[in-house]
Amino acid sequence: MDDLEIQESHRIDSVDFFRGLVLLIVLIDHCAYIAQYTEILNWTVGGWGFSNAAEGFVFLSGMSFGWVYSKRIEQVGKYRSALKVIYRTFKTYCAFLVTLIAIWQIGRYAFEFSTVKRILDFHLSIEIVFLREQPAFVGVLCLYIIIIPFQLLLLFFLQRFWWLSFILSSFLFLLASQFPGFNLHTRTGNWIFNPFTWQFLMFIGVVTGSRMQKGVVYSTSSSYRLILALLVLLLGIFCKKGYLVVGREQFEMLHEFLNTRTIIGHYNSTPAFGLLRLFHFLALVHLIAALLSFGVIRRAISTFQLLRTCGRNSLPVYCVGVLITYFVGIACDGVGHSKFFSAIAILDACLIQFVVAIAIDKMHSRERV
Repeated sequence: MDDLEIQESHRIDSVDFFRGLVLLIVLIDHCAYIAQYTEILNWTVGGWGFSNAAEGFVFLSGMSFGWVYSKRIEQVGKYRSALKVIYRTFKTYCAFLVTLIAIWQIGRYAFEFSTVKRILDFHLSIEIVFLREQPAFVGVLCLYIIIIPFQLLLLFFLQRFWWLSFILSSFLFLLASQFPGFNLHTRTGNWIFNPFTWQFLMFIGVVTGSRMQKGVVYSTSSSYRLILALLVLLLGIFCKKGYLVVGREQFEMLHEFLNTRTIIGHYNSTPAFGLLRLFHFLALVHLIAALLSFGVIRRAISTFQLLRTCGRNSLPVYCVGVLITYFVGIACDGVGHSKFFSAIAILDACLIQFVVAIAIDKMHSRERV
């Protein structure tokens, strides 16, 4: 999320690029789900392995957090840094409320038979406002409101006692992975995004960002680590596409085995972020880092300015993307869930998100001037 105010000269272009790319994938996934065009989901990140775009969203936010606040703490101290984080958390909560009010207004005019109408439950409004429920598609905002202040606490310890931060974060992750009931509870069940597991991924991002700020470059020269990362990624591809190579029965046996291991964490379900999803995502990060070191992706980063624009303004762009998703759902429910119309609606949603990102970026540019 855009939880950090960074001067233009201090931004990391690659982080903005990948954050914009993740926002685009999230929008496509959400629109495909609500438009009931699930075939598209087979070709996004989640269709090729155990992790999906949500991991990238959280990791990149932690990376930006570590990059900015590790230096801010040294310059202005812990107290002023804490006040800044509280302000950013409050700003995220306000964005969550504005998005929620807009969703309710959309729901008022949705078709009675609409999917949007079934998703929205106005009787849960109080629970949602007090973060006792996570509404569809904005649950990640609830997650951020909870775990961003916790990351600052870990960053304080990270400055001098890095092992204490790692032990605390990893212990919460393993405990919540092993016991799914270790979660924040709602009236209808548990939180969609368990903060006790997802905080560990953000913590890894915070450590990465703070080390980059100190000039420590992540090494991708080890061929063994690269081979291991490729093997994990190939395992993910096989598990998601393996039935094309081997019999469907054998594939479903492997699928069921992996999906029922609590410690692994139900890899095909967003709520459970377990070890298998973590290893798969870290393998993907290692591969991307290796490609960056070889200069393979740098040209794409400098070429696709639109994605960098989305990444620079990720909080408002994400909130607008949520509203676009609900409009796509209403349109598909009214006209029909044909593949052609759903594909056109998803394409229009992506174009609208780019236009909104450009408009927001120009507004911010005028404010800076």
